[in-house]
Amino acid sequence: MKGRIGTSTRIRSVWSSSMRMRSPVVSLTKEEKRKLAWIDHYHKHKNARKTCRYFGIHHKTFYRYLNRFNEKGLVGLKVRSKRPGNVRRPLTPLAHIDLIKKLRTENPEYSKYKLAVILSRDYDIALSASTVGRVIKKYHLFFASPVKPKGHPDRVVRRRRKPKDFVVEKMLDLIEVDVKHLPMLGTKRYGFVAIDVVGKRVTVHVASTISSNQAAIAWRKTVS
Repeated sequence: MKGRIGTSTRIRSVWSSSMRMRSPVVSLTKEEKRKLAWIDHYHKHKNARKTCRYFGIHHKTFYRYLNRFNEKGLVGLKVRSKRPGNVRRPLTPLAHIDLIKKLRTENPEYSKYKLAVILSRDYDIALSASTVGRVIKKYHLFFASPVKPKGHPDRVVRRRRKPKDFVVEKMLDLIEVDVKHLPMLGTKRYGFVAIDVVGKRVTVHVASTISSNQAAIAWRKTVS
């Protein structure tokens, strides 16, 4: 039999030294075609050692697939699952699994790390974040978080803007607020600067956090 690697495989029969084996049409992968080329070379030259040296394979590997081919034909060349016969079974108690499912369903925004802390703190259950994550994955406990991501239209703050027809005439009619980062030897500080557009009164408010509340404090210092 003549076989080519990388071409469509439609094998009708394979001649051996003692009998003719007929195999059904089987679709083979690239790896399986490579194994079939070993057997074709062996039947052509009748020398197993020469075949192993030609393809650079161990003789035990060759004989393993040769025996499978002799028993089952092309089906014996199929890649077998490498999954072990005895796999490790989870040891997490069912009551703990039910609790994780309950907490995750009620709070879909809780991560596996936060759930592990809650279990230890509130229920005295010591489970690793990886164990909690496996429970979440196994039972498909993935939900849309009620917390909208940044940039979502529902999280956009509708700020009040200065009307176009508003005319600034006197002091305190319009106060502008800006914020600058103040590097201070590794400590984060933020300077909120509020200025009265008409009176040019300037107020500087330094805070450790950057938020609208701190900007409001700077604004109140200016108008007071």
